[in-house]
Amino acid sequence: MQIGWVLRIYSPNNMSIYIWDDQEQRIAGLCIAGISANIPLGFAEIGEICVLPSHRNKRLGEFMLNKIRVSAHPHTPVVKLCVTVGNSAEQLYRKAGFAAGPRFSRI
Repeated sequence: MQIGWVLRIYSPNNMSIYIWDDQEQRIAGLCIAGISANIPLGFAEIGEICVLPSHRNKRLGEFMLNKIRVSAHPHTPVVKLCVTVGNSAEQLYRKAGFAAGPRFSRI
């Protein structure tokens, strides 16, 4: 998957953020988010969030989630985050104020 294509999904309301590690000269964390014309009711959406294993438990994920919520607030009070049930970051999402929604499955 090309990152440019993913980022264009949220154009022109792209709220994506990354955290750069100067010491290692690479991205330590990435959160792809924004408001897409395809999202019902104009909600903001976090499409992807990831933190390198070597940078986890340093509150980078929490920082990015909060930054997206602040960036989205002038446009919408709702930020949607889709998560796979059992994801090890579920506790982080709850701590950041996200509430569980309906569970979906395809059989």
